[in-house]
Amino acid sequence: MRRNETIKGTGTVTSSSGEHAKVKYEIHITREDAYGETIPLPSRDGWVNPVCFFGVQTLTLALKDGRTAKFIYQNDSGAIHVNWIGQE
Repeated sequence: MRRNETIKGTGTVTSSSGEHAKVKYEIHITREDAYGETIPLPSRDGWVNPVCFFGVQTLTLALKDGRTAKFIYQNDSGAIHVNWIGQE
C-alpha cells in the first residue's frame, strides 16, 4: 500500500553562504507499506523554481507550513531530491 503527501506553495531557498531566493515548490512524499509496517525511508522528490547559487549543492527550503527541507537539484529544470524534511 502507498501513502502519499503533496506539499506545495511559495517558500524561500537559502544557500549555505546565506543567499536567499523566493521560489514556488511542490514536494511529493511517498511511503510504501511492507507487511503492514511502514518502511522508514520514504521517497521524497519534487520540483522547485530553479535558482543558481555558485558552488552550492545542498540547499535549504523554508516551507509555508513551518517545516524545512534540505534538497539537491537533479537537473536544470528544477527537479529535486529531498534529503531531509522536518522542523529545525
